[in-house]
Amino acid sequence: MAAICAMVVLVAGGTTAAIATTSAAPSGAVVTGTIFDPSGYPLSGITVQLYRDGPDEGTLVGTTTTNDAGRYRFNGVEGTTGDSYRIQGADRSGAHVSMDSTFDLTGTTTTRNATMRLAGFIQGKVSTKIGTAPAQRATQAFVSADSEDAAAGVQVSSKGTFRMGNLPPGTYVLTFLDRAFAYQCYDNIRAPFHGTCARSTKVTVVAGRTTTINPQVLSHPNSKVSGTVTDTKGAPLEGIQVAVYTDTNRVVNDSTTKADGTWAVNSVDWVGKIKVVARTYSGQPYRTTWYKNAVDFAHGTPIAVKDGSTITGIKIALPAK
Repeated sequence: MAAICAMVVLVAGGTTAAIATTSAAPSGAVVTGTIFDPSGYPLSGITVQLYRDGPDEGTLVGTTTTNDAGRYRFNGVEGTTGDSYRIQGADRSGAHVSMDSTFDLTGTTTTRNATMRLAGFIQGKVSTKIGTAPAQRATQAFVSADSEDAAAGVQVSSKGTFRMGNLPPGTYVLTFLDRAFAYQCYDNIRAPFHGTCARSTKVTVVAGRTTTINPQVLSHPNSKVSGTVTDTKGAPLEGIQVAVYTDTNRVVNDSTTKADGTWAVNSVDWVGKIKVVARTYSGQPYRTTWYKNAVDFAHGTPIAVKDGSTITGIKIALPAK
């Protein structure tokens, strides 16, 4: 409530008078509420974010954490009755599915309670293997899980293990990506080039439970292709894009030449034949050229690659336009 105070002033005739004044009330509204689990039990430690304007992204107003009673509170929220806001809740433990809830301000205090569904977990171990060498922990691998309703991803730990939570119950497609190895689907299936793993083995997630998958082994190392780009007099050219294509004319990966004209494409996820092109940008006085000295893809010289091939010395000389 506003506090009332008296201000004493001097008026005509030497008498004094008291003028009542009112101090300003705290500005902004309050948004508060409680986060529950499906049984009605309040959840502590839930990260809650408040957004303004729009049901999708909006503008982040603030972030807080629910207390031991599952309550959160945002003070000083700017807005008037009817303004649109949204709260998002995330359980860092992964035990509950992230939620969001859109609402309108209803006055100086708006109460917005929410319930978070129980989530499931997927965990497992990933390793890499090249030829007959012993398997190694896949410390650089990234695991993705996709379903009709959700998508999540997690980096494998230094021990080659992963545990992924916050997953709504359902059926998931798992993929495994390590820059040194070919894209792979579960269960140890090499993914189609630039395709999906929709036909691979699915993983079922159950609320409140952990699904442990079979150990995954990434065993198809990517190839490496390198070389130089020069002009027709042998001078190195910097800033030229070099791209590797499959023999079916689909781009695999690309690179850009350095000051000495060298380039390297280290993640060639393809088994078969490839073609290489040095492509100039607008304003560069050279013609795009395919290896070896071809004017288009059809006449480019194919290069055979296997898993883990290392191909060097691909030299391309660009003629002037």
